[in-house]
Amino acid sequence: MSKWICSCGFENSNNFCVNCGKPKPDMNQVVPSENTVRMPVVSPQSLQNNSTVETPGNGYQYQQYVPPVDNRGFLDRIGKGPLIALGAVILVVILGVIGYFYGIEDRYINKVQEADNVLAEAHTVLSEINNLDGNPESDNTKNYIHKYEDIQKRFNQVTADLKKIRTGKRYKDYNASLVSGLEMEADILNSVHEMLVNTPDNPAAPGKVTKDFSDKIISLSNMADNAHMDNFAIDQNMKLGNLPKDLDAYLIRYHAVAEQKRIEAERKARSEALLRLDNFRKSLSGQHSSLRSQARANYRSVYYATNVTCYDGKVMIEGEFFNGQRYTWNYVNDFHLDVTLYNQGTVVKKLSSSFGYVNVGIIFSNNTVGHTFYIYDSSVNSKLIFDSFEVEAAF
Repeated sequence: MSKWICSCGFENSNNFCVNCGKPKPDMNQVVPSENTVRMPVVSPQSLQNNSTVETPGNGYQYQQYVPPVDNRGFLDRIGKGPLIALGAVILVVILGVIGYFYGIEDRYINKVQEADNVLAEAHTVLSEINNLDGNPESDNTKNYIHKYEDIQKRFNQVTADLKKIRTGKRYKDYNASLVSGLEMEADILNSVHEMLVNTPDNPAAPGKVTKDFSDKIISLSNMADNAHMDNFAIDQNMKLGNLPKDLDAYLIRYHAVAEQKRIEAERKARSEALLRLDNFRKSLSGQHSSLRSQARANYRSVYYATNVTCYDGKVMIEGEFFNGQRYTWNYVNDFHLDVTLYNQGTVVKKLSSSFGYVNVGIIFSNNTVGHTFYIYDSSVNSKLIFDSFEVEAAF
């Protein structure tokens, strides 16, 4: 059988290489001649230690294989594929940058469209103030305020977006005017919100918004003339000429409801106070009995109040003189009264008056005579609510 040399360098006589196991090549292939350099299997360590390696037993000398030097340039070695891919990436980036700058105005117009829609919706919500009944505790008012705060939040967001968006050279000046108008409108929305949640208590002139608020409306209408863009109604939506009138009407309704609530609360408080006052009067009988005993023991006279009633401009004090002395008592000199009215322990009114000579009438020892005094005071009226009183007499 003919010998053949495997690609690993071993000479073989069988159909498979005894070194690497590769099959014998096709017989039609050219068989290397005897002069062919034969390369044995050499370990990397041997390659490092020897440039020439001798294999014992066969007499052949094998030379270390050195790969040929590739003298081709860098572009030839990496091929054209990576260059084409890199060029495609650069082209995409360039087209993206060009598309971004060409789309600035389109994106700006879309944001203006959004602002136009939000502004129109905000003005629709403002007009719905006419539907409020003036009662801040009603579900209708609470739902409205929730809706108002939602549109207010969206309005503030679109205004903030327009302040930082790229406009392009064409819309730069317009956007500056638009943002100024929107910021002024945001200030008006804040003022209306404050009026809704903290309605001013001014029953003397309930239907009057402040001059400062009216001036804001006028300034915004003037500024709207510079916020004009075709196909949008922003300049018209900024004109809030009817808003002061609508708020005046709301304030009138609000104060009408507040006044009705105040009347009902006052009526209830007076009714409850009168009940407590009646109980207080009944409790006085024991106190008066004690006063009479002390007067009798000390041989002196006393005056004590049995009732106090308020009218418009005056207070009536009803009471009794008690004679704890042994002789008839007809009059007193320099009579003075200090009156204090309370409601649930809190002082609500203090009054004082001197009456000079007071004709008491004939009072026998240990007897009483009733007497009524009036203190005139314009600050007193029949609506004054009190549930107890204290009267001190000096004479």
